[in-house]
Amino acid sequence: MPNALAANPVPPTTPPPSDRSFDYIPLWNIPVRFYYRMRSVACRRSVRIITEAIPWASGKHHLTNDFRIFLAQWSRLLSWKDCAKIFHANWDSVFRSVQWVVQYGLAHRVLEEIRAIGIDEVAYTKGNHYMTLIYQINDGARRLLEVVKDATKQA
Repeated sequence: MPNALAANPVPPTTPPPSDRSFDYIPLWNIPVRFYYRMRSVACRRSVRIITEAIPWASGKHHLTNDFRIFLAQWSRLLSWKDCAKIFHANWDSVFRSVQWVVQYGLAHRVLEEIRAIGIDEVAYTKGNHYMTLIYQINDGARRLLEVVKDATKQA
């Protein structure tokens, strides 16, 4: 079998078009942004270009992980619009930060120590539209476990 790299040589490194910018937590209400040129390397096994993984951000997100956690924590106290305005972000960045933190929490939650649960139905719009809230109500531990919209008898 002929070598794929010999037939179609790929350069060992290819520079990305430009530096990527990453937003960090503002200091004294001054936006902090740093730039980094991601390195790309040709993978000999798959014959494609692979970009390096960086520890301060995940995927193609332009916010650092620290800033995403920071925005998600502040969004518990402020509206998302105010949070975005105060910390020089946009509403979508706050939304995606909260979504990222919630997904992490759901993936890493521990459900073994639940001794008692509480179930409540709440109307969320006019008409017969209800959602069911399921809580853990152990002694010393209260947390929301699940929200089921448009609950039926099967739910």
